[in-house]
Amino acid sequence: MRFACILLLPKDEVLQLSLAEACLRFSPEISLGSRTIILEIGKCRTLYSEELFIKRVQVLLKRFGLSAKVWIASDIPSSVAGAMYGRALPAFLPIEALYCYFSPFTFDLSLEPMVRALRKLGVETLAEFIQLPHHSIAKKFGKDGLLALHRYLHAHQVVWNRFQVSEKIIEQFNVESHEALYDYDSISFFLKRILDRVVMRTCGLGQLISKMRLKFYLDTYSSYQETEREWLLEFSFPHRSVRAFLDMIRDRVGADLQKKSLSAPVLRIELEVLEMVKGNPSQFQFFSQQEEQQENMNLLIERITNKLGKENVFYAVPFESYIPERSWKKAMLPVKAKELRLRSRPLRLFSKPELLRQLDQYLILREYRWKILQLVGPERITGEWWLDDHARDYFEVHTDQEILWVYRKPLTQELFLHGVFD
Repeated sequence: MRFACILLLPKDEVLQLSLAEACLRFSPEISLGSRTIILEIGKCRTLYSEELFIKRVQVLLKRFGLSAKVWIASDIPSSVAGAMYGRALPAFLPIEALYCYFSPFTFDLSLEPMVRALRKLGVETLAEFIQLPHHSIAKKFGKDGLLALHRYLHAHQVVWNRFQVSEKIIEQFNVESHEALYDYDSISFFLKRILDRVVMRTCGLGQLISKMRLKFYLDTYSSYQETEREWLLEFSFPHRSVRAFLDMIRDRVGADLQKKSLSAPVLRIELEVLEMVKGNPSQFQFFSQQEEQQENMNLLIERITNKLGKENVFYAVPFESYIPERSWKKAMLPVKAKELRLRSRPLRLFSKPELLRQLDQYLILREYRWKILQLVGPERITGEWWLDDHARDYFEVHTDQEILWVYRKPLTQELFLHGVFD
């Protein structure tokens, strides 16, 4: 087995939990110490090497704004000692490394009198300590001395405390007092840091974000009563891209701030994930751009939805009806339908057909006039027999301007314009 220890410098309990969730992408076996994150990575060697693991952890640390030491060893105490002292061999580890073996998760200092006594006796390394006669250790230091020796000699038997993920994903950023944030452009710089952390945590959990809450806490010295501004951000498609979230938040929040600016500078930015869905947190495929294209398509639809409204953006999916204007319905996701061999259909289809007048070789609709050059058809389309308009004869009418899609009612011989070919 191989264990990796991430020793945070300095200690930060809040970011430690966030970083641990982000590290779930490397291994599901994680345990937390007072200043450490320990991962069992021996079973993941087929996915990445130890060198690649260290580099990827360094990228995470940089994005979280943390400083840490990383060490990999065959047992938990040795990985903690290696991260703390930068060496792993007993001959080079100082006697103070005994704390790491005695209590690798909490750094119990109950051995401090024993360690000071060993220093006075000239025992400076762990190698010198284990060479002492066992009976002399028991006589001099009692049960604590024997327990420390036993835990060093049986370091692989340390009890594993499994890490429990947070019930809520909340990230905050406190703005420095000398920085006055009033507009979205200045706020977005700090918002990107928070989104980075949120996305890394959700990717570690194998989740994609579908709903979140953004809140600005404002300075209270102002005479205005408004102390906070809040936005509920619900997405049509779950996302994992920081760029996508920034674009969508800019469309929504940036537009709101232009209509109603902040009455006081922002003191704290808070982002909370409200809903997540199961997703594939891995990176895009190298030899295929399909996933990346789908992500960009989802982002485009999301931004158009923010501009036009949710009810005005949809996919038109086939519906079982022969009447053209009833042969589709609205849907948020595309549906793969059976391939039907039909004649060509216009891209522009009127929701309500327009009544035409025919005068010799001309079709007239209000102030519009088309000269008929050629007729292709008819194509008989029949629908529900219980409706008055259940039979139609469709023609492709080639005119001097464009190609029209026109139908005639067999009973009344009336002509209607139903669409235009592009």
